[in-house]
Amino acid sequence: MSKRIIFLTIFLLLNQILFSQHRIPSEKPKLIIGIVVEDMAYDYIFRFWDKYSERGFKRLINQGTLCKNVHHNYLFTNTAAGHASISSGSFPSAHGIVGSFWYSQNEETIIDCTFDENEKTIGSESNSGKKSPKHMLSETFADRLKLANNKKSKVYSISLDDKPSILSGGHLADAAYWFDNSTGFWISSSFYIENLPLWLNEFNEKHFPDIYIERHWNTLYSIEKYTESIGDDNQYEKGFEGEFKTFPHKINELKSKDYEILKYTPYGNTYTKDFAIETIVNEELGDDNFTDFISITFSASKYIAETFGMYSVEIEDTYLRLDKDIAHFLKFIDEYLGKHNVIVYLSSDGGLAPNSDFNKNEKLPGNFFDSERANLLLRAYLNAKYGHGQWIKKFMNQQIYLNRNLIEDSNISLKDFQEDVCQFIMQFSGVSAVSNSVNLQSDAANYQEVGYMKNSYKNKRSGDILIKLEAGWSQNKQHSISHNYGYNSETHVPLIWYGWKISRSTISEQISVVDIVPTISSLINISCPNACQGKTIIELLK
Repeated sequence: MSKRIIFLTIFLLLNQILFSQHRIPSEKPKLIIGIVVEDMAYDYIFRFWDKYSERGFKRLINQGTLCKNVHHNYLFTNTAAGHASISSGSFPSAHGIVGSFWYSQNEETIIDCTFDENEKTIGSESNSGKKSPKHMLSETFADRLKLANNKKSKVYSISLDDKPSILSGGHLADAAYWFDNSTGFWISSSFYIENLPLWLNEFNEKHFPDIYIERHWNTLYSIEKYTESIGDDNQYEKGFEGEFKTFPHKINELKSKDYEILKYTPYGNTYTKDFAIETIVNEELGDDNFTDFISITFSASKYIAETFGMYSVEIEDTYLRLDKDIAHFLKFIDEYLGKHNVIVYLSSDGGLAPNSDFNKNEKLPGNFFDSERANLLLRAYLNAKYGHGQWIKKFMNQQIYLNRNLIEDSNISLKDFQEDVCQFIMQFSGVSAVSNSVNLQSDAANYQEVGYMKNSYKNKRSGDILIKLEAGWSQNKQHSISHNYGYNSETHVPLIWYGWKISRSTISEQISVVDIVPTISSLINISCPNACQGKTIIELLK
């Protein structure tokens, strides 16, 4: 054998050894990346599968673990509750975020779950940063990660909206960032930081949203190829400004939403991805011996679904473009940290269900529940039975808030009054189940319909009466999708694991989104958040 062949053989062996060592997972992940795609129905994974590239969603699944039977196991499946449940590993009954908004009986006002009058905006002159996680009653995974090593881990959270960013980042995040509709800047709250870092000011000054807004949004491919969608102009679309429903969408001609219009296009997701990369690089995430965490929420999918519907060409195009954004992000992770040094999980704050008009026209079960009519008839009934009075303080989000002071002053049993209201509401078409606060605070709620209600119920924040509608029924005829009803299509979401010590597999057992946090905690050997109710996904650890 010649010296040249011997040298080449040794060289190749050494390279193979070095490559293998490089691929060996580290003792612990350098960075955990939590990705939440808002309003991503589980079906979207396989519905658009043939059009996805090999480097985005397909790469996550083909090289990772797909959990096929994952649900939000509570009734009111709204954005805020979804993010808080994922980040805390607990249900709304524990973390307290029963909705994006709720009615406070004590203050007699509507509460915004992240609004905080005592904080100020960091990064603009608007009031969009007067926010904090003060209403969240539990720790998040990010909080527990911080506490596990005396706050040496770095934690950042990013979303176009404040609620996903704040509720995912928790109380101890180094910063939570969101998009300011009035300026097009990424901003934060004085709860987290006193000033934006220099790199972020420089990033904002590049005014990338101006570039995006000047673009037209046309389909990525020829529109004839969008065979997984209904017609581009259909009766279930609201469209931009209630008028512009078909491609191409001339974004720069829309005058009603200032920079907010970016959220209604796939460019909002792209801008979020680019900002996430900037954050990872400039904050040097994954660059030391302590595991860091970043939460990234893609929110444009929610706004587009609300505007055009879950079966629209716009939604299909949004996910095909998001697939490319994810592919680019994974390529960046490969080059910056390496797949074997990160844990990525991807899920959703909730799935989707079409509105009742769609079901009705397609001859599917479902109809429209008129909550305003139910409210008027209930008030008339109570006045007739108990005498004239303001017995109901608020009827919102399928919940009824009673006037407890008036009931007590009238020497009426609260339990009996609640049962009377429940029996009346149950008479309405479309009502599947009704329960009240007295029952939900007892141990009697152990079957699924009421059990889901119990998981959504929080004393002093939820209503006295909770209403579950029949599958396919909705309250709102104006939106092209349904929310907050706890249908299977709303609760069923994707969950994909990828990266550090994650093998290629599929898990079919029933899993709750609250199981995400205890699973990550187990993987990196830290305690779960203080109100965690989930369980570890054992099959993922094998």
